[in-house]
Amino acid sequence: MIMTQILSALTVFAQIEILVLVFLLVTDKNRRSKILKKFAKIADKYTFVMALIATLGSLYYSEIAGFEPCKYCWFQRILMYPLTIIMFIAIRIKDKYVSRYVLPISVMGTLLAGYHYLTQLGWLPSTCIATGYSVGCAKVFVMTFGYITIPMMSFTAFLLIVVLQIISKRYSSGNR
Repeated sequence: MIMTQILSALTVFAQIEILVLVFLLVTDKNRRSKILKKFAKIADKYTFVMALIATLGSLYYSEIAGFEPCKYCWFQRILMYPLTIIMFIAIRIKDKYVSRYVLPISVMGTLLAGYHYLTQLGWLPSTCIATGYSVGCAKVFVMTFGYITIPMMSFTAFLLIVVLQIISKRYSSGNR
């Protein structure tokens, strides 16, 4: 499936970006990084794009590819879908404080997606089992590059949103 290859490649790109941005955040003790200041200027728009891609990707997998979402997937959707709307509105009204409510939602999404991924790998026990209306959370519909599953895509999207919002909060003029 070409869409899976595209989403997987975007996931790898985002993971590399996370590593670079976190490295810059950790090593920039005096908040002088020009790169981070530039990212802070586009962080809200980039967060919107990430949330939109994640939302459309999840809809693609369930509505077009026919993959039935499990219970953990539904909780991740509950956290991701509103971010698209919140960020769109925040950009339109120039809300300087959007990270105050986007960060907690994104951190919860990161933790949930990380837990889901680890249960898929069998490293943690899952309380989510297949029922009459839902597939089990350990079911792997996608596995690309030897490690990218749908929960890994979700984890990466949430984590990049967290990093972008931290950068926005720290490096925006007026430090929100």
